[in-house]
Amino acid sequence: MQDFVYFVELACGWVVICELGLEGCGGELAILAIVVMVPLLTLLSVNLGILISTRVNDVRVAQQIGGLVVVPVVGLGIAQVTGQVVINNESFINFSLLLIAADTAVFWLARLAFQRENILVRWR
Repeated sequence: MQDFVYFVELACGWVVICELGLEGCGGELAILAIVVMVPLLTLLSVNLGILISTRVNDVRVAQQIGGLVVVPVVGLGIAQVTGQVVINNESFINFSLLLIAADTAVFWLARLAFQRENILVRWR
């Protein structure tokens, strides 16, 4: 039953988007941000979680520290909504390149630091 409710909500959302066009969901830049930045931010979050989990001794501490990753993203969203930061094409490209560089750096750091056996022994 819950799957049916989700399907109805999704279908209603698509009807609204089709009726309003791209302007109804923020324009082309908003769609591009969803397609490009969400995966980049997700990779960054997961890789930071792996990096953090290699350095702490408790699962709860790793989760608490990992929750702090969201704070800058929320701050950027609030700044944009209040009009203090305007994201145009140039800043979008620059921020995407920054995210790609950060993802690559954090991935390699996490890859070097991750030692599965040590984590399993420490987190009993």
